[in-house]
Amino acid sequence: MITELTRRDLRDLLADSWSGRLTDAAFISRIYDLNSLPSKDPRFKTMAGDIAQHTPPGNPDWESAWPFDDDRLDLDKEDVLLRFVAETVHPAVAEPDLDVERRVWEINNILSPDGYELFPARAMSGRPVFSARTTTPRRTPTGPFSSSLVSGIAKVLAAYYSHTEIDSLFEDQDFPRPNDFGGNKVEKVKAWLRTADRQPEFDHWRGLGVALGAVLEPEAAEDSALRGPQVAIRASLGQCGMGYVPGGFLTTGIVSATPPAVLAVPQGTLPPQQEWEPLGQGGFGTVYAVRDEQLGIDFALKVFDPSPFANADDARARFLREAGILFQLRHENIIRIFQAGTLSDGRPFIKMERFDGENLQTFLDRRPVTAEESVDIIGRLAAALEHAHGRSIFHRDLKPSNVLVSKSLGEVRLIDFGLGILVEEAVARSRLTTSAHHFGGAYSAPELLENAKVVGPHVDVYSLGAIWFRLVVGRSPQGAGIDSSIQSSRLTRDLKGFLARCLSEPEGRPTVSELLGALRSWRRSQNERRRLPLPP
Repeated sequence: MITELTRRDLRDLLADSWSGRLTDAAFISRIYDLNSLPSKDPRFKTMAGDIAQHTPPGNPDWESAWPFDDDRLDLDKEDVLLRFVAETVHPAVAEPDLDVERRVWEINNILSPDGYELFPARAMSGRPVFSARTTTPRRTPTGPFSSSLVSGIAKVLAAYYSHTEIDSLFEDQDFPRPNDFGGNKVEKVKAWLRTADRQPEFDHWRGLGVALGAVLEPEAAEDSALRGPQVAIRASLGQCGMGYVPGGFLTTGIVSATPPAVLAVPQGTLPPQQEWEPLGQGGFGTVYAVRDEQLGIDFALKVFDPSPFANADDARARFLREAGILFQLRHENIIRIFQAGTLSDGRPFIKMERFDGENLQTFLDRRPVTAEESVDIIGRLAAALEHAHGRSIFHRDLKPSNVLVSKSLGEVRLIDFGLGILVEEAVARSRLTTSAHHFGGAYSAPELLENAKVVGPHVDVYSLGAIWFRLVVGRSPQGAGIDSSIQSSRLTRDLKGFLARCLSEPEGRPTVSELLGALRSWRRSQNERRRLPLPP
């Protein structure tokens, strides 16, 4: 999955700094046994002699980026390359004056198109130790600008920029000049965007990305005057399922490598309660639609309702814990949270992304899904769980009603982490317990039904498999005939095996990363088949 372009960019970034405060030999020996690797210099038996002779403090006649060209180190293998890259920002390696947060952000910007990122897996003396994991690759938008994108960008730019500043923003990126600028700033922006959209020789998506980059680039984040338009533009892009990647790129995939300062969202104010539109009941309370007039965006507002709970204080604490958990999860397949607070009557609330769709259970009541659609849905959910599990957060209540899908199934969101558990670093490897909760239903792992205090990724993997079973078989995995139902499904043999493993005993279940890898492999094979020429 890691392309030659990505490898080249990593080499360029790390060429002069990969070994940090260590000598080349000391760094390489952290990953390899140098005495077991052969020498290319006839004067030495092993690679240890090679490095000592040809790198500082010896005779430094190897170029600084030599590991990227040395086939003995196997950096052409993705897992080895990712381990090597993660080691460059290890607390024991990095130079004292290296801005590690910035360097990890730079690395992740390079890795994210291929579906990888570095993340803080553990701590050493209070400093993060990074590992690599898969994530959702970013995807370049295609086709014309949508009307919602044009409208959203127009409102934002009109709110923060003058007529002259709007013209300069587009002229600097050589946008085709519109004939009619419109009567106000909103119409002016729309005219610029629509004219660019109609010019086939102009790369309108790239042009828009670079134009918005003048506001969204990391350097601009330090300008407090730009904080308002930064947040508003990101929110407008997010409403259209897009994000911004530094360098002038818009993407329809997750943007996970953004500096924390840019992720800050101002709390703002809520409209009067008489303007809230009830959307339905959710875990812990009622969900409303609220309108932010300044941004021109609709949000979902979940308000805590203590009446159904015997212990309202405990339920309130769990409600607020959900907000804390969701604040840590930023993934395109997980509902985003923007604000949490308390209303004037003392009830806590969570302000979230409003998703235009329905829950998966309701969707399935209307029509079944194809085998290919099931793989896509489960792949998106697996990617969301991998993101959460990488932060030691487990859902524990996966079921179709906690999955939102768009009408076309092109978008999927996982909701309701209210029962999720954030596992502290110090005890992440031990068996954990939480406050008792009575689980039930067709999608809960058997071990969770026996002991409600069980916590771990295997619980979510079973529930994910149960949802997949429902998608391809048409019923929940209860009763007899589970294996025969799997075998009679329209999945490939390999995917049938993964589904069966998801529903097996805890020790036999795959990790979400393993499952995600299998689904992506299947998807690549399908794409390859579509590209094959038709037989004569």
